[in-house]
Amino acid sequence: MRTFNSIKISRFFSGLLLVLAIVATIGCGYKFAGQGSLPMNIMSISVDILVNKTAETGVENGLTNDITYEITRNGKATLKDRADAEANLTGVITNAIVDTISRTDVTSSSERRIRFIVDMTLTNKDGVVIWSKKGITHSEEYVVAGDKNTTEANKAVAITVLSQRLGEKVYNALVENF
Repeated sequence: MRTFNSIKISRFFSGLLLVLAIVATIGCGYKFAGQGSLPMNIMSISVDILVNKTAETGVENGLTNDITYEITRNGKATLKDRADAEANLTGVITNAIVDTISRTDVTSSSERRIRFIVDMTLTNKDGVVIWSKKGITHSEEYVVAGDKNTTEANKAVAITVLSQRLGEKVYNALVENF
């Protein structure tokens, strides 16, 4: 049977542990993704359509739109034409890799993964690089169906989700100040 004093001591240590966890979290500079600011406190930005060096046609438009959406959604900067913006964001989709992740037999896959790799650069009005990150990547899985049309539709859905999540990753990389 626990005594009144042991309950008080247990609550004291629980409270102390909680306070220490909060102090440690604040002390290490932890913040939620996307909570930082753009490099050099940029307030207006333009975004060029990404260059697509892959065989996946049209993905550059979707990914550019998703990155632009993240920038405007989070309100860190206003979107402007290149001539009026403080900085310009450019990027290249360097690779789109499709891998089999599960098989029904030796020759047939039942699930695949598509992965995009992008390189991004932010320059000021003078063309000086103020931020750059290479090899930002994300992947998404999709089911391989019995017919090609369904498989391609599943892949298209996966690419849409992949693009949205990669847009978030690019934005988070842009605003983190590590």
